[in-house]
Amino acid sequence: MRRIIRFFIISILSVLLLLGLYFAVIYLSPKPPIEEIGSARNALSEAWSKGAGNYTPRMMKQAQELYDSAMIIWKNENERFLLFRDYEIVRKKAIESCQIAIEATGYTEKTSDNLKDAGKARINELRLKVSKSSPLFSRLPLPVKIRNDNTKGKLLLGEAENSFHNGDYIKTQTLLIEAKGLLDSSYDFSDRFVTDYFSSYPEWTRWVKKTIEDSRKNRSTAIIVDKFDRKCFIYQSGKLKNTFNAELGKNWIGHKKVKGDNSTPEGMYSILKKKDSKNTIYYKALLINYPNPEDKEEFNREKNKGNISRNSTIGSLIEIHGQGGKGVDWTNGCIALTDKEMDIIYKLSAVGTPITIVGSLKQLSEVINR
Repeated sequence: MRRIIRFFIISILSVLLLLGLYFAVIYLSPKPPIEEIGSARNALSEAWSKGAGNYTPRMMKQAQELYDSAMIIWKNENERFLLFRDYEIVRKKAIESCQIAIEATGYTEKTSDNLKDAGKARINELRLKVSKSSPLFSRLPLPVKIRNDNTKGKLLLGEAENSFHNGDYIKTQTLLIEAKGLLDSSYDFSDRFVTDYFSSYPEWTRWVKKTIEDSRKNRSTAIIVDKFDRKCFIYQSGKLKNTFNAELGKNWIGHKKVKGDNSTPEGMYSILKKKDSKNTIYYKALLINYPNPEDKEEFNREKNKGNISRNSTIGSLIEIHGQGGKGVDWTNGCIALTDKEMDIIYKLSAVGTPITIVGSLKQLSEVINR
């Protein structure tokens, strides 16, 4: 009986000793940095979800490397005997990773808000520019490259708006910078182009004034064509009687220089010949005396300067003719009216009737405001 009691007491004491040793080891062993690792993981997750990798790539790279390094060291320490483990480096790296990730998130949120505001303002600015400039831009016969740049700029602006709505403000800014460059350059070119063109406005005004005054004095018919407004006006005895829509050469802006340039000439001309339907493919036609002496003189002067190829010719056979009404500029330099309008102008005109063709009857400021 005593042996049983002694064995029982020894067993209990042994268990108590083992439990004591176990709890002593647990108490004395280093505590794993579970809280620090968790905080770092959560901070990184939030930073990545906010897009910090795009806004602060270096900071995020550093934070992620610290976290990954901490996890590797933690794993290695866990393979050591419990009392010999050292988590201090793991803890420090996790804390530093967490701090950097939080800082990256703050920077991202602030930068994102700034980029959002800037993107919205730039989009509105460019949209306003397009809406104001496009009506005039679309009417001008500009070089293909300028038109392509403008088209590309508007496409990039559309892509920027999509990126903006998707919350990708960095991509939005990149697209807006490229779009603005293309739109600004194309519209600047068109502005210079049309401003240079309208430098002839005072001369156009003198031509028109003289044509109307001569019509009044001579009690005769006169024809005036406004290229920019695509209008053909018929005056009788100095008073406006008819106004028709006109369609011009495909490269209508500027004075006609050479044969085949598809430009409608500008100057003071007269009807050289009336052609009925049997003598023209365009229903009826009024042949004008282009080139006149001034045109020939200008052509030779430009040729001598080297501004026109030696092989070029001046061109001819410019008419006011029928088969118009297409709604686009399609002729090789002539002025097209509808057949009904052609009947009216044909009846009112005679050989020698003045035809004055100008770039515009309105000043550039008025054209732009319209």
